[in-house]
Order: sequence, then C-alpha cells, then structure tokens
Amino acid sequence: MARSLRNRILIWHIVSLTIVTTLLSGSFYFGLQQSRNREIDFEIEGAAQSLISLLRALPTFELRAEKEGVPPEVLARRRELERERQRRLRDNPDATPESLAEEEDFDPPFGLPRGPERVLRSLQLPAAFVERHRRREEVLPYFVILRADGSRMAASANAPTTLSKPEQPRFGIPPMSYRARIPIKQDGNWREMWLTGPEGSQVIVGRSTKAEDGELRRWLFTLLILNLGILSLSSLTAWWMSKKVVASINRISNEASLLSLEKLDHQIAVGNVDVELKGLVETLNGTYQQLADAFQRQRQFTADASHELRTPLTIVLGNLELALLNQNLDEHDRESLEAAQRAAKRMKNLMEHLLMLARADSKKLSLQKERCDLATLVEECYELLEPLGRDKNLKWNLALDTCYVEGDTKLLSQVIINLISNAIHYNRRDGEIHLSVHADGAMNVVKVRDTGMGIQADAIPHLFERFFRQDAARSNTTETSKLPGSQGLGLAITKSIVAAHGGEITVSSQPDKGTEFTVTLAGV
Repeated sequence: MARSLRNRILIWHIVSLTIVTTLLSGSFYFGLQQSRNREIDFEIEGAAQSLISLLRALPTFELRAEKEGVPPEVLARRRELERERQRRLRDNPDATPESLAEEEDFDPPFGLPRGPERVLRSLQLPAAFVERHRRREEVLPYFVILRADGSRMAASANAPTTLSKPEQPRFGIPPMSYRARIPIKQDGNWREMWLTGPEGSQVIVGRSTKAEDGELRRWLFTLLILNLGILSLSSLTAWWMSKKVVASINRISNEASLLSLEKLDHQIAVGNVDVELKGLVETLNGTYQQLADAFQRQRQFTADASHELRTPLTIVLGNLELALLNQNLDEHDRESLEAAQRAAKRMKNLMEHLLMLARADSKKLSLQKERCDLATLVEECYELLEPLGRDKNLKWNLALDTCYVEGDTKLLSQVIINLISNAIHYNRRDGEIHLSVHADGAMNVVKVRDTGMGIQADAIPHLFERFFRQDAARSNTTETSKLPGSQGLGLAITKSIVAAHGGEITVSSQPDKGTEFTVTLAGV
C-alpha cells in the first residue's frame, strides 16, 4: 500500500510536538507543585516551631510521662486544686475554668508556678496562621503535642483522634535539604508535618491544601488548553507547510505525466522548483531528452528502411510475375516461384504498414478528408469480407444508421476491414458477428462484436501494441481460419488511423462470450 509523504510529515510533526509540549508542561507543573509544597511546608514548620518555643518554657516533667519525675507535693496540690475548682464551679454557675485559672496563685514547691500554667493554656497555633486559613478555606489547621511516651499533652479542638506517623525517607536517597528528613504526610487534601520537640516530645501540625490543590488543578487545565491550542495551531502550520512541499512534487508529477509518445520532447520547467528538487527535475529532463532522441532515431530508421525496401521488393515481385508467365515451367518450379511471390507480397504489405505507422508517429500521415457515410463504409466492407465467414457458417447482424463524418474514406475503410477481419478470424464455428453504426450526441459510434472465445484480461491492455499477436490472447481452443497478411500490426494501424481522425477506439471482452470493438468519431 502506498504511503503518503505529506501524512508522514504531518504525523512526525504532531508526535514530536506533542512529546515536547508534554515534557515542558509536565516539568512546569511538577516544578509548580514542588514550589507550592515547599511554601506549605515552610508555613507549617513556622507554626510548629512557635509551639516548640513555648514547650521549652515548661518544666521537664511536664514533657515526660504524666507521673514520671513529678514531685509528690505537686501531685497532692494538683488534686487539691482540682477539688477546689469543682467546688467553685458548683458554687458559682457563671464561672468558667479559664476564669478560675486566672484567679489561682500557687507558690512552689506546693503547686505549679503561674508561668507554666499560663504556657500550657497558651499552646495554640499562631493567630495569623489560623486567621489566614480561616479566610481561605472552610476548615482550620490543627496541632497535636505528644509527650515522649506518646500520650497527648495538648491538641486543638479539630485535631484528629488517631495519628499515624509518616514513614521516614528511604535510605540511599540523598535529601535535597534538611526538610527532606522531616516526616511529612499528604493524606488527600491534608498535609501533616511531624517535628521533634524538647525532651523527645512530638509536635504535629496539619493544614488543608484544598486551596492550593484547586489552584494546581486550574493551572493543569490551563496548561492542557494551552497545549491543545499550540498543537492545533502548529498542526495547521505543519499541514500548510507539508501542502507547500508536496505541491512542488505534485507539480513535477503532473508535468511528468504529460510525457507520451506524442510528447517525448516535453521538459519540466526548472525555474520555480525548490533547490532540493532541482536535481530530480534536471535528471528527468535529461532522461526525457534521451528517450525522445531514441524514439526519433527509431522512427526515422523505420521510415527509411520501409521506404528503401519498397523498391527492391517491387523489382522482386515484377520478376516473379514475369517468370510465372513462362508456360514451359514444370510444376515444381512454378510452386517455388508462387511461394516466393506470396512471401514477397507479405513483406511488401509489412513495409507498407510500417511506413504508415512511421508517418503516423511523426504526424505526417496525410489524410484526404471528405464527407462520408459510416453506414455505407461498413456495408461495403461487409460485402467484401462476408465470403470469408462462410467456412465457419457465421451469422451476420447489421444495424446501420446513416452517420456522416469528415475523414479519409480509404483509411476508415481499412479500420473497418481490420476489425471485421479479426471478428471472423477469432470467432467460433456457427458464431455471430454484429455490426452497428449509430449516433450518440455529437459523436458517431461504430461497433463490431463477435461471439468468439474472448480475450484474456491481462492481454487487453496490449492489444494495440505493435507486433502483439492476438492469437496469444485468445483461447487455444478457438477454431481460427488464419487470414493472410497478419503480422500483429493491424490493431496498431487501426488505432493510429482513428487517432489521426481525432477519434477513440476501445475494446471490451468476456471469456466464452466474445469481444466488442468500439470506434467513436466526431460527426458532421
């Protein structure tokens, strides 16, 4: 199957451009995503560090297990404080735990100092951090502070009840920065960071990334639209450019198709050809010129040889006729001279045909045009050749309408005789021959159809070639009566005569059904 150069250029361009735009867009999107994640991590880390700085103000035992390292008097004082708080809440229904805590005042070593108590109450995310996300998103960030033993020391109201520490980065992968060693977990639209605080405590801060994810999706959609636009515009440009490139090749092909036996001297114009195709055009022009010279030499040789052989053949025929007038020749000598006479006549006929073809090729076939009736010509040829079909008991069917053309009566009669002779020669015994003449608009049509064995399909394109013998194209079982003078030039001469009259000859054939020749000529 033929491949299209234009389609390949277009496909290569689209594929390569798609790969390039995909890589560039993917790199940009990945870089943008990483930049967004770094900004989020900086923000989360800043909030976590503020919590860590508050934790450093607490006593050590507050950061460890609840009862580990706590003085007994502090634990007793805590229990007494808790009972006092419960009593005050019962006595004063309007009181709150926060208002009660502000009124409490302990002196070491019997209770917690006022400072640590206030630190525990102030363990909150930075207000600016919380307010920023309150305006941007529907959910607020959260934090959780775990002691060294994993118990929860403080947490925001919206903190998750269960936490799972993210996996540490795999060994063997060098971190790009120290933040690559901080455990970070992305769970859907939430990003969570775990930092280590004083005394082995863990500070977990998480925030929603819904706004950033939405922005990334908008960027992704924009990139897709931009890529589609670039790809469409570039494809149209590539289509236009490939059209321009192929147009030059098509023009060369169209001009090359003008080469024929009648236009062997045709040359392709080099002026408007691209530099890359100039060498091809020059090669084709050189080849055409060589073909034209070779055909011209062949035609000239055929014409000269045919012309030069006519005189010797005429002399030979004259001497043979003179010798045959001798009544004293014995039977054997007479048969030899008659055989030589038949061969000389056959050779003279061949020379006449070759000379006619040479004249037709060189546009020197002289036509004695006159107004003639095709029906009359066909009828005269039928009367001349009808006796040849009696040996096969052929049946003739004539449908002749009066149709006038401007042409050479002698040459047109030769066309009809050749076609009828073939119909007789290649017909079967008891077959039929149909001769018809009718008008088809401004054209006149002559048809000669037989009921022979037909012609092989692969031989039909070669029927009008010179020296092509139709016997090879017909079935070997066909009964033929060899007509004299058949050299494989009859149909070639027929086509040349029809072409010289500006007409056209075609053939159609079906195996075992017959063959039909159609001659179309302009009417007058």
